[in-house]
This record gives sequence, C-alpha cells and structure tokens, in this order.
Amino acid sequence: MTLGSADLGARLFGAAQRHGERIAIRSGAAELTYDDLLARAGWVASQLRDVEGDYVGVLTQRGVDGYIAIYGTVLAGKAWAPLNPALPDDRLAAIIQTAGLTTVVCDDACAAVADRLAE
Repeated sequence: MTLGSADLGARLFGAAQRHGERIAIRSGAAELTYDDLLARAGWVASQLRDVEGDYVGVLTQRGVDGYIAIYGTVLAGKAWAPLNPALPDDRLAAIIQTAGLTTVVCDDACAAVADRLAE
C-alpha cells in the first residue's frame, strides 16, 4: 500500500476526530494530543499554503516540533525534505540549493542556523 500526502493528512484528521484527547506524539518529556497536533500543524499549513514551490525544508531538532512541521507541510499540500541541523552550513546550503527549496521551516532551537542559511 502506498500513501500519498493527501492520505497522510486525511489520516491525521480522522485520528483527531476519533482520538482527539489521546497522546499522538511522545518525545522525552513532551507530549502532544491528536487535537493539539492537528491545531499546530494546521497553523503551519496556513503559513505554507501560499509560498512558492512544492517542496519545503524541515530543519528541526528531533522531537514534537519536527512532527508538527512535517504534518503542517503535508496539510499544505507540499512535500518535505529533512534537513539535519548537525550538518555544516555549507552542506545544508548545498542541499537546499540542489533540492530547489524556497522555504525552510525550523524550530526555535534551529533558528540561528536558518538565519545563517538565509544570508
């Protein structure tokens, strides 16, 4: 079975309707319910819907913010490309250029890296 991005978004909506208050993601001490995941991913999607390009870079530390960024990208109808913040800036810049990424979503922990890449 192959899942497309529309299927993944539909599965998130369905899970939130059926299990809204259940834990969807647990990472370390952080937990996120399906309702919270859908709300936060929906906000990310609203920011991405009108951006240029079909691909979005996701530059986050491992944890709930990464899942929010990925689901938000999918809900916006875009594909995501993982960007490892541990890589050197020049390598990340090369990946961004090669992939043709015009937008990168980051968490607070990676904001400085994203700012350097935007220069």
